[in-house]
Amino acid sequence: MLDKNGAFDFSNELIDTVTRFLIEYQEASGPFRNDLEKGLVISYILGTMRCDLEMIWDCLGENEVFGSLHPRAVFDNCADGEDAASQQMRAHVKERICQFNWFSKPSDELLSGD
Repeated sequence: MLDKNGAFDFSNELIDTVTRFLIEYQEASGPFRNDLEKGLVISYILGTMRCDLEMIWDCLGENEVFGSLHPRAVFDNCADGEDAASQQMRAHVKERICQFNWFSKPSDELLSGD
């Protein structure tokens, strides 16, 4: 999560978590009928994770240490834009998704980065 340069990245852990959930889901519900069903489940998982993260962030922001300035506002101000590091991270995430074979036939767009 934390590299030697001090940068941090949770994409591997998040992809691992989604992949583990997919395995558990299939054990409980049976195999996916097709890639569309699997993709919709992945999308729902990611949405649920996002809701959970936002709830945690909101609870953090309610702490009096932040006063009237929610920490999310500070982050949003810092995180605007698409720099080289963001592009590199996006390429890494696409590689990991392909590595875990989330879909039976990865789209050309995903592999090419377009």
